[in-house]
Amino acid sequence: MDYEVLSSLTPADRAHVLGRCAEQHYARGDAIVREGEPGEKFHLIESGRVSLHVATHTGDSAMLSVLSPGQAFGEMALVGARRRTATAIALEDVTTRAMNRSLFDELRRTHPAVDRWLVDILASRVDRLSRELTEALYLPVDVRLARRLLNLSTVYRDGDAPAVIPLTQQDIAELVGATRPTVNLELNALADAGALRLERGRITIVDIAALHERAGGHA
Repeated sequence: MDYEVLSSLTPADRAHVLGRCAEQHYARGDAIVREGEPGEKFHLIESGRVSLHVATHTGDSAMLSVLSPGQAFGEMALVGARRRTATAIALEDVTTRAMNRSLFDELRRTHPAVDRWLVDILASRVDRLSRELTEALYLPVDVRLARRLLNLSTVYRDGDAPAVIPLTQQDIAELVGATRPTVNLELNALADAGALRLERGRITIVDIAALHERAGGHA
């Protein structure tokens, strides 16, 4: 497995990180970590997909993102964060490679490159959150929707076959940061234009170029 978050490490340092990870298995629907609980482990996704959720002021839960094999979550646990800032749910059977904070602290002392790697991860997190906040404030819903669908098409890509996204329209609305009726209208407009096909509980991407155009050239 090529973990994108480990790409900046040398093969030797990468091996040291993976060597301190323990394999963990979760069934579909399992909460891998829960918002508000003590953060003790960092997870690399070996297989399966994971959604991240946060509680809203109304007591509901909103989906923030969907992660695929090779990605990671829980990095704040490695810098002494007391509580989890999001809940991670297994969207299907999931295997992760998890590292305990105490083991990572030991690794940081003996391998300085790993310490710099953690700084890079946190900087990437801040960059992503800043970009998403800017989009939410200044981009119209149709552009945000197209960009989220492009991201999801990468997460659910299976070779050269059209990407099938097994998420509900409510899930998509949460990812976009808009109401379900608004997102429903935009999804139907994309379907009428031939960019995607809407089915119960899933969306099939038909014309990726059309989504790129609607997203303003965003890749």
